Amino acid sequence: MGAPVPAPSPLPPIGPVTSLVFPPSGFGGYGSIGSVREIAAAWKVPAILDTSTVGHASTWIGVQSTREEFIQIGTVEDEVLAGTRPIYAAFWSDVSVGFHPQPLGIVEPGDVIRVDMSQVPSGWVLHIIDEHVRLDRRLQSHYGPGVNFDAGEWIQEDPAVATSPPTDLPYPKTSDVVFTDLRENGRPPHLTFSDGQSLASPNGVYLVPTPPAGNSFRFRPATPSQAAYLADAGPANFAVLRFEAALDGIGSLSASEAAREAIAAVITFKQSIESQHWPSAVSARLGALLDSQDRLAKQLESWLANPSRSRAQAVQILRRVLGPDHKAALAVRGLLGLPPR
Repeated sequence: MGAPVPAPSPLPPIGPVTSLVFPPSGFGGYGSIGSVREIAAAWKVPAILDTSTVGHASTWIGVQSTREEFIQIGTVEDEVLAGTRPIYAAFWSDVSVGFHPQPLGIVEPGDVIRVDMSQVPSGWVLHIIDEHVRLDRRLQSHYGPGVNFDAGEWIQEDPAVATSPPTDLPYPKTSDVVFTDLRENGRPPHLTFSDGQSLASPNGVYLVPTPPAGNSFRFRPATPSQAAYLADAGPANFAVLRFEAALDGIGSLSASEAAREAIAAVITFKQSIESQHWPSAVSARLGALLDSQDRLAKQLESWLANPSRSRAQAVQILRRVLGPDHKAALAVRGLLGLPPR
């Protein structure tokens, strides 16, 4: 596969609290909830445009479980060095290989890729076909035998480096990303726009999936208002997730340090949203969302000032403040045409 590329990774479990206000950033596409024994799709390998700078992307299908088992198959699209030929390759990965892409062969931009994964008693059978370059690979993974995988995914990803939480890499400019022939357990999946999420990159690429139609969907560049919301939510998302990780003893920051970062990021999110012009329908629904951010910042400040503060108290704050107000965030994102996940 040439030079080392970042490992595509599993979609973080959608939490009941923070993701409703601060959506995950580096993953765009659709996910289904329910037992998955087989999943499939097709797409044209996205071409990295001549005007693109260095960036990393991947297109894949996968399954995971609530116990964090995960397996995937797809393609990577990487501009590793400016001015050199991009890398396009097929790969598979699972938890047992540390999410690192296992090469299956070279593909070409614009090639039609067909992939499917089927669970068998000994694990999973993965199959990828690219008729243009005569790539036809079928392999047996002995990962996850007997596990109930309860989430299926059709994802365009901006891969990340292993920080806590992971830090997204620059994303390249590419041709349109279109998923077709979606299948789950032998039939078209029952997906709605509420099952989708947008991709946001640190270098300002924002892609929003279209509503599923005809067993397919594509990504559109975000409108200015959509991009503005995603850009504002991104740093707050990172900071709040980093605080949650610190509460679990993960990462380089203490819980107190991470809380201070989260407070600053939430205040910045609120101030930035307040300072911008939004469509009138969106403006009318911003009040509850902004009030919740103000409450979150103030209650985290009180938590920091409490000498006997505990993890349980911090988690309770997140749930008490953001949980009941998630309808406000869903309403704003819905009016902006952003999927709620």
